[in-house]
Amino acid sequence: MHLTDASGGILAQVDAQPLEGRYPTLIWEAGEIIETSHPLSIPNTAPSPLKLYTGLYWLDENGAFQRLNAQQEGQPAPEDRIYLP
Repeated sequence: MHLTDASGGILAQVDAQPLEGRYPTLIWEAGEIIETSHPLSIPNTAPSPLKLYTGLYWLDENGAFQRLNAQQEGQPAPEDRIYLP
């Protein structure tokens, strides 16, 4: 998850596997709802407005992280980011 300011500057982030890796994404089913928690510390000095988004990555054959394609409300998500309210 990434917390950004209005200009897109990252104020805080957390990178972790969903469900701490106990339920690998390779066995997820299309349309399945997965709930996971990832605490994020918000700086006291964070300016408003703030944006919070999440995304998923996979490790390619060269060991590089690649962002998974994402959809939000049935449409391709901009930059494959799911913005949270």
